[in-house]
Amino acid sequence: MLNKIKIFLEFLGIIIFILFEELIWDKFIYPFKRFLSKIISEHIKVWIAARTSYQGLILFIIPFVIAESLGLISAYYISLGYIFIAIIIYLIKIAIASISFLIFNILKEKLLTIYYFERSYYYINFIFNYLKNTYVYINIKYKYSLFKKSFKNKSNFKYLKEKYFLIKEKFKE
Repeated sequence: MLNKIKIFLEFLGIIIFILFEELIWDKFIYPFKRFLSKIISEHIKVWIAARTSYQGLILFIIPFVIAESLGLISAYYISLGYIFIAIIIYLIKIAIASISFLIFNILKEKLLTIYYFERSYYYINFIFNYLKNTYVYINIKYKYSLFKKSFKNKSNFKYLKEKYFLIKEKFKE
């Protein structure tokens, strides 16, 4: 019974991780982070890099906590049925999270000198690596890549169009 619970939690974690990685991280945060890197001047980057490890921790945590709070607020609005408001709040969350990750990239070496931050960082990476090396994750990613390839091929769209629209035309007669 305990093994079934572990497998279910592992599966749930993998699905959430894949959705986060594919939909949010790759599609929104990376491009926004690259955009931020271009518009933030080198002067500001040097100023951030000159901070001590604990000042850097505060610079990192403030936007991180704000972003995560906005994620919870967005989930709350989704539960109320206000999808449009939730999407706007989530887009703001992505922008603030990008700032947090940019600060992290600039101050990574200094932040990892703080013991608890370093332990948390390596523990989170351990969990991600564990999930990425499970059979379920590898199998889902493989099937997802096949699914994406099948829709990139335009002949599949033609096949689906012919299959479903021809059926509708037969019913019209």
